[in-house]
This record gives sequence, structure tokens and C-alpha cells, in this order.
Amino acid sequence: MNVLSLCLTFLLLTLTSDLQYLDRVCQKDQQLCQAYHGPLVKLYAEFAPKKLLPFLKSSIHYPLQRAMEECEVRGLIPEQVYLLGE
Repeated sequence: MNVLSLCLTFLLLTLTSDLQYLDRVCQKDQQLCQAYHGPLVKLYAEFAPKKLLPFLKSSIHYPLQRAMEECEVRGLIPEQVYLLGE
């Protein structure tokens, strides 16, 4: 394994750990993590797409355009339909 592979692996583990932490915080108290809802959209879209639609439905504290872009890039059609109705 080269240095680049190790760095990418570390970055991926860090992002998934951040997602798990923020996911748990938001489940307990959504108001506490409102400032992170934008980044959470990206993390859910990338690492936990099945959790994205429920998250979008439960929050209004994410940038709508950025959420749409994340869904378009990843082909998340039900999420795009929901966002278009917003």
C-alpha cells in the first residue's frame, strides 16, 4: 500500500466516523446539530444514501440547492423528487 492509499483510507475512515457521530447527535437532538445539516447531506449522500431521504424530510436546515446537486451527482432520484417539491 502506498502513502496515497493510506491517506485516502484514513480520510474515508475519518469521514465515516464523522457521519456516525453526527448521525447519532442528530437522532438525539436535531437542533443541536443544525449548523451541520449541510455537510450531513453530503455525508449521507456519499456514505449512507438510504438515510438521506428521511433526513431531508426531517430537517429544513440544509441548503436546498446543494442538497439537489449532491442528489443529482449520485443519481438519487427519490431524493430529487422530494427536493423539487420543497
